[in-house]
Amino acid sequence: MKVRRYAANTVATIAAWFGIAKIFGSINFSDAATNILVSAAALFGQYGDENIEDFYFLASALVALFLAILIVWAANVLVNRMTKKANPPAQKGQGNPSHGM
Repeated sequence: MKVRRYAANTVATIAAWFGIAKIFGSINFSDAATNILVSAAALFGQYGDENIEDFYFLASALVALFLAILIVWAANVLVNRMTKKANPPAQKGQGNPSHGM
């Protein structure tokens, strides 16, 4: 059962990662945002158009991965809470009356 859950989480994370990355890839930048991106790339020693594009790709891919992991984690927490409410644990002293007699 855990293997299925891990596989489902992995597939969901990859799907969310690609979806978020696609959204990030379609963003049109204003001049101010472009200047911020160039300044951020320069902090890491990246100069020139291609290096800045590579920097943006790496940064957006990492942020998209982080957001995808966060979304899948939050969904797991929500499902676990709903499952616990639907199946509350047995209270102490409420065991099977046929045992222990």
